[in-house]
Amino acid sequence: MKIHLPYYLPVLLLISVLGSPLWATAQTNRYVAVGGTDAGNCPAGSPCATIDYAVRVADPGDIIRLAAGTYHQQASISKSITLQGAGAGTDPALHTIITGANPALPGRGITLDAGITHITIKDLRVQDFGSGSGIYGSGSNNNLSIQHVQVYHNLGGSSGEAGIHLNGPIANVMLQGIDAQYNSTRGIVIWNGRKENISISDCTIGNNSLSGLELQDGTASGVTITNNVIQNNKDSGLSLVGLSAGAGANLISGNTITDNGRFGIEVKLPVGTGLETGDGSIVLENNRVARTVPIAATELRDLAGIAVYRRNWTTANADIPEGVVIKLNTVVGYRQPSASDGFGIVVEGSNMQVLNNTIRDCDVAVQLQAGHLPYTALTSTDGDQSNLTDEYFGRGNTPGSSGEIKNNIFETNSIDTRYVGVPEPPAFDRTWVGTLSAEWGEENNWQEAAVPNATTSVIVPAGTLYSPVISADQAVASIQIADGATLEVQEGSLQVKGDLQNNGILKQTGAGEVTFTGIQRQTLGSTKILEVENLQVGAAGLELSGPVNIKNRLTLNGTLYTKGYPLTLLADATGETQVTSIAGGKVEGPVTMQRLITGSPEEHSGYEMLASPFTDASLLHLLQPEVPENQILTEATIFEESRVAGTSAPFESGWVPLASFNEAIVPGKAIRAKVAKNKVLSLTGNLQNGAVEVNGLTRGSGPQSGWHLLGNPYASALDWRKVTIPVGMGHALYTLNSNGNYGSYVNGLSTGSQANLVLPMRGFFVRVQEGMVNLSLNQNQLVNPSESKNKIESENRPQVHLQITAGNKKDAAIIYFEEGATAQADSRYDAYKLPANSPAIPMVYSKTDNANLSINGLGKLKPGQEVVVPLGIAGAANGNFTLEASQLLNFEPNRFILLEDRETGLLQDLRQNPVYTFNLGSQGADERFFIHFTQNKILALAGSAQVAVYPNPSKGFLQIYLSNLNQEQSAEAFLYNNLGQRVYQQNLAVRNGRVAESLNLQNLNKGVYVLHLRTQQGSVKRKIVLE
Repeated sequence: MKIHLPYYLPVLLLISVLGSPLWATAQTNRYVAVGGTDAGNCPAGSPCATIDYAVRVADPGDIIRLAAGTYHQQASISKSITLQGAGAGTDPALHTIITGANPALPGRGITLDAGITHITIKDLRVQDFGSGSGIYGSGSNNNLSIQHVQVYHNLGGSSGEAGIHLNGPIANVMLQGIDAQYNSTRGIVIWNGRKENISISDCTIGNNSLSGLELQDGTASGVTITNNVIQNNKDSGLSLVGLSAGAGANLISGNTITDNGRFGIEVKLPVGTGLETGDGSIVLENNRVARTVPIAATELRDLAGIAVYRRNWTTANADIPEGVVIKLNTVVGYRQPSASDGFGIVVEGSNMQVLNNTIRDCDVAVQLQAGHLPYTALTSTDGDQSNLTDEYFGRGNTPGSSGEIKNNIFETNSIDTRYVGVPEPPAFDRTWVGTLSAEWGEENNWQEAAVPNATTSVIVPAGTLYSPVISADQAVASIQIADGATLEVQEGSLQVKGDLQNNGILKQTGAGEVTFTGIQRQTLGSTKILEVENLQVGAAGLELSGPVNIKNRLTLNGTLYTKGYPLTLLADATGETQVTSIAGGKVEGPVTMQRLITGSPEEHSGYEMLASPFTDASLLHLLQPEVPENQILTEATIFEESRVAGTSAPFESGWVPLASFNEAIVPGKAIRAKVAKNKVLSLTGNLQNGAVEVNGLTRGSGPQSGWHLLGNPYASALDWRKVTIPVGMGHALYTLNSNGNYGSYVNGLSTGSQANLVLPMRGFFVRVQEGMVNLSLNQNQLVNPSESKNKIESENRPQVHLQITAGNKKDAAIIYFEEGATAQADSRYDAYKLPANSPAIPMVYSKTDNANLSINGLGKLKPGQEVVVPLGIAGAANGNFTLEASQLLNFEPNRFILLEDRETGLLQDLRQNPVYTFNLGSQGADERFFIHFTQNKILALAGSAQVAVYPNPSKGFLQIYLSNLNQEQSAEAFLYNNLGQRVYQQNLAVRNGRVAESLNLQNLNKGVYVLHLRTQQGSVKRKIVLE
């Protein structure tokens, strides 16, 4: 059989599903204005005078627009319409004001007739109705929306009236942006019957003579109350009855509830699931409930910030409260001077969860109770509030209760946790017994035969057969290590959701880490100094309850509060502790950071460049200690760029003694001082968290001008690759090596031990090329340990790395080729050579026409091109040196790299023999050594032949040495004067591929000659001086 529906029924069904009326797309605007006339249909050009008339002529779905002005009238809404004003406020020139005063009007301001649905009221003010509510819903006004409305000074004739009073049953209500204040009874109430899908958000409800916001008498489901400010009401701030399942989750979140009457939030007779989501869940989270002023002296009964209890039972309600989750709230200041108590949070009933809240300055922070009298099941008998001296919260009377109180933070309460009429639970959920092994993850090592998890509290007692060892990720709600007990974290992390109290030994080895992952502020500490390898602070924050030392890394996802306890970032031979701040993490309170000065006496020059990671650290205790023997720093100097002036001023003229030892090191700046090796420097202050601007960096007119000594202002390594180089400043970074030489970094290449990093408490040089420069440093430029340490960057530039060694001291230089670089000093491609701290320290560098370079970028090599780069060498006079090509990368196979020593006449192929040893006759040699990059085979063969001619100059005897002549029987030597005349000739015997002969030139005149050495491989020429 076929059933034929009327043609309009599918449309109505669709409308009922969407919750929209049939007329949603057919709205007509009706206009009302002060001075209008109640005639016609209220069009824009001829507004009517009263709301009631506009409602009478309107059709369902119409919009009645009220112009700005003061309307001395009442209104009844008998149709599904929108009533919209010009705005809510007190200026009639701008706002729409509906008033019941002058003269007084009896009754209510706006009344919604019973059963009328789909009403919207917005953008207006209702005030001064002396005998009724500002807005009154008679009942069943489903799909109601009231937005951006003020209700003030509505002095209801009975306690049942309010600023806004709605009656149930009612569903689908949205109250948003309501300002309900100074009403003689309540701010906003929804009373009587079933209430479903109620949303109240972004409202201000204050200074009302009774409560602020109520859902009373009956049951409610799908209630969302968020981001409201409820304050200074004479009774409860927020009172809710009968929250339950049926229409969705119930969420009370993000509200600020301050200085109301006896109670901040009351939840009476709820029936929740105990879950945090889903239909029937009841969650109170992230609310701030506080009393900042004492309760009235006449009020002697109990007070509570948040209370869940049995009261006001009706036949529609369950008899016993159930399943409420109270988490992440902050409750402050509930104290009762009388014999009664001020409770932060008090609950009764089954399956109550009080988790991760912060309760401060209350008589009793959290109480779970049962058994208060009188109680008669399924009746309206309420608890007796008159007994002021017992421990019960007097308004409740549930016969039995259960639940969890965990991971809450308590501060300055008289009692933190109290159980009244119910047994106190065990102090810990898991107790280590360690009878089988040290393995944390073995369930039989626990008294409860179950491994801890993120919801369990743990104690590790002393005296067990095995002490626990963590070798994979583990989690606990909280943990206590007893005096005499040991916990070792070898690998993975111990994730702590709550507090960690260590009265014993907490050891971290390998990659082990302690990570705080709670959703509210946690606590770490003990009566002893707690030393950890790696510590990670969660987003909710961590506070210390004892001294803490960190050996490797402190990671801040949130704020670490020292609370007056010492926090020390250690340094030893294994490394220095660094701080990584993520998403604004920081430390509040003083921190001590250490730096170890390392190096053997032979290697360490004694000088260090020191910076501060603090906003306010002084070096006084290091430079002028109370006990002179404890002085760590001497010869403290700063560098003033302005002193390197004039054409002859050397770089060293910029050093100036530090004027005042008591001054704090300016963030972003540094000093140089002499420090004995293997000393630990300790600075204490407040860590730098924000951006640092180093402004006014100048360059004088001298050829050595433009140098500025700056410092890393953070407790983590600064990555120069992340720093934005301002216009006018060179791209190179210059850091001081322990042996007294400066390392440099530019364009991905480095000659220093720190490469692109400036470690904490270190200084560095930059050079201004022109103008005045401002440099910005911030935390985004710091090393992030989550970045891959093994990241391999493609490197295809031809380059040679040179290293010079004299004893235990070394220096390095780099020559490389890249498109865009030139033979002159380039800001983006080159790094200058800074002089070492002592003339005895070896240095190697390449030379251009106008500069000495530690890193020299040259234009891209072209086929057949020959490039000759002069080298500079400096060091102790008459010293022995070794020059080595430590790396030769990315050159074509037929490109030869030759070292030329013009003093000895040697030309050495660095591919075949990368090491060259020589003696330096004076402290410098700027015209002696050259590097050839060539494809000339004759020159290359000469280089591979290992030619040596010495001594040169000579007093008559010249030693000739040739090698790699394995296929030849003889060679010849010819000497030519400056006229090109041959004046000497000698055959040279080849033995085992070598020539080692002496030429007797005593009969020749003093002067300059050219020696030709001819072999089958080619000819080599050398300039000879006879003295």
